[in-house]
Amino acid sequence: LYGPYITDKKSDVASFKAGDKGGGEAVSVEKTGSYELVVQSDRNFNYYYSLFRTGDVSEAEARFEAFKSVIPPFLTARPELCCTGSLQKLCDCIREHQDWGLVHMAVNLDMVDLVAEDRFKVEIDMADKDGSPPTAWQ
Repeated sequence: LYGPYITDKKSDVASFKAGDKGGGEAVSVEKTGSYELVVQSDRNFNYYYSLFRTGDVSEAEARFEAFKSVIPPFLTARPELCCTGSLQKLCDCIREHQDWGLVHMAVNLDMVDLVAEDRFKVEIDMADKDGSPPTAWQ
């Protein structure tokens, strides 16, 4: 997960800003002056998926904070999720339920098998803002 970065209005090449996760290359984007969050496919390093784009840096940083604790564990557990449809569902779930942990999201997205993954197990009893544990949904 990379970002937020802003395009340079002169060259239209992205430069990574605070919050950059890793040694990614600069990426050209369509819109100058926008902040964008992208994820790079582990299956094909030539593919980047845009997760979020905005002109507001604080909005980009807030969305990055929400994404960074959820998207990497899901993509590590299931690399095939790095495709447009799956990323859209995951991003929608994060946006709609920012108080949920990994297990809540896995159960909601019908990926219950991920609960067996070490990164997910540590949150098995984590309640949401209403006090409901994720296992109450099964």
